[in-house]
Amino acid sequence: MQAWSRAHGYCAGNARWFRTEEDARNIQGPYEVGFSFRDSLPPGFQFSLGSLHPNPAGHEGIAQQIVSTALPTIGVAIGGVPIKEKSRDEIYVIYGGAKFYIPDPPTLHRLFGSNPTIVTVPDGALTQVPLVPRDGTLIKELDDRIHVVYGGAKFYIPDPPTFQRLFGDRPVVTVPHGALAQVPLVPRDGTLIKELDDGRIHVTYGDAKFYIPDPPTLKKLFGENPSIVTVPDGALTQVPLIPRDGTLIKELDDRIHIVYGGAKFYIPDPPTFQRLCGDRPVMTVPHGALTQVPLIPRDGTLIKELDDRIHIVYGGAKFYIPDPPTYRLLFGDRLAVTVPHGALTQVPLVPRDGTLIKELTDQKIYLIRNGTKYWISTPEQFRELGFAEEAVRTVPNGALGAMPDRSNP
Repeated sequence: MQAWSRAHGYCAGNARWFRTEEDARNIQGPYEVGFSFRDSLPPGFQFSLGSLHPNPAGHEGIAQQIVSTALPTIGVAIGGVPIKEKSRDEIYVIYGGAKFYIPDPPTLHRLFGSNPTIVTVPDGALTQVPLVPRDGTLIKELDDRIHVVYGGAKFYIPDPPTFQRLFGDRPVVTVPHGALAQVPLVPRDGTLIKELDDGRIHVTYGDAKFYIPDPPTLKKLFGENPSIVTVPDGALTQVPLIPRDGTLIKELDDRIHIVYGGAKFYIPDPPTFQRLCGDRPVMTVPHGALTQVPLIPRDGTLIKELDDRIHIVYGGAKFYIPDPPTYRLLFGDRLAVTVPHGALTQVPLVPRDGTLIKELTDQKIYLIRNGTKYWISTPEQFRELGFAEEAVRTVPNGALGAMPDRSNP
């Protein structure tokens, strides 16, 4: 800030940033002759280290900084009017403290009439304005359905009775077609939320919802009188049950897990946690909440234990990748995730029934049933069974060698 301040304000020698003439005079000395009627030295001073003169470019810079910093707040006051930066053509409207792009003149005219006044702000000012409206914003796209924003996510309001019950006569703002694509479907971490006629409260962590079973648990996790938002019935179906990869999570008074490939892996001790996760925060959910997270990663997960070899998961089973050339042939530059020592013991060696699988350089396609691989011997048989080529998984050579083999599915 100090270095930046030297470029604006009232210039006076080496000490250049003064908000007013009086500040400069008191610090630096007399004014330049002709700039002010007060051009004599203060009592006791014999000389000046520099003269004071105005810096219009600096004043414009500080004005821009003030507007840029204040826009997220004053957006409330200027919300609902078109706004653009000084030397850019893009026009936005601010609602709920968030900016929404207006893509073309027809949309501008539909929203604001044939000859709207467009507010101009300094370049860079709109970069300070977020894309997600504040909680409680009621918003809809042109000719489309109404949503409410809670926890930084949008929730559809399905009908007028639901709207009336939740929001009464509160106004709804309108944004361009497609504008709500910038607002997520999943609330931010720590949002407490429930549906209108469903008393069950959930908390969102890692893009997933976790049910809070009773008031004592709610109080233990969030204290007295936590803020809980209410959304329409059915709205929480858009929030998954499985946290995003990398989520660190534990149940109350229980051990920590990390989520990868949609599965949970127990972290057995602090040294392992430090190696894998450093100082990352851990989310806490109610007792039993992690039963909704499976033990087996989704298909296509590349995974390895600390200091150990890499596996690929297909059909709920793990397959060892023996060397870098095989890895590159099958997966290119994709990266594997790392879990604690021993964590992959929870992943089976045999794929689930119905898995279609082949080895890298072998054209034989197999169907897995009851722990046995059945060779589908002809393309005609493959089609008769109703299979699609994209469902076939490819594993390293030799990966299927230990499984019993049959000729006909």
